[in-house]
Amino acid sequence: MFAKDLILESERILLRPLLQEDLPRLLELTQDPGLWTYFTHDLSTLAGLEAWASGHFSEDRFQFVVVDQDSQQLLGSTGFGNYFPRDQRIEIGWTWLGHAAQGTGTNQKMKFLMLAYAF
Repeated sequence: MFAKDLILESERILLRPLLQEDLPRLLELTQDPGLWTYFTHDLSTLAGLEAWASGHFSEDRFQFVVVDQDSQQLLGSTGFGNYFPRDQRIEIGWTWLGHAAQGTGTNQKMKFLMLAYAF
């Protein structure tokens, strides 16, 4: 459905495919249990993070890591999923950001990149 090397970027953020080696770095951002109250998974454990990431690795969805272009720090993740070829429909979601990126406009910027790519 997507090229394995799909990258979306702006001056501020870069969205690149999630890699297995990203999980330990992402785990550092997931330690606040309050982040997962309304999310589909509790990502505050390595097992929870791996279970969530398995959708990307099994190609059920295409998950990006969100990278700050200036610091090269990982900020969180977002993805495309539930693609329906017959309807030419796809969902954007599975988004979460560590506390440092919340309220900074990062979510709007990454959603803009994803919508621009999808349309």
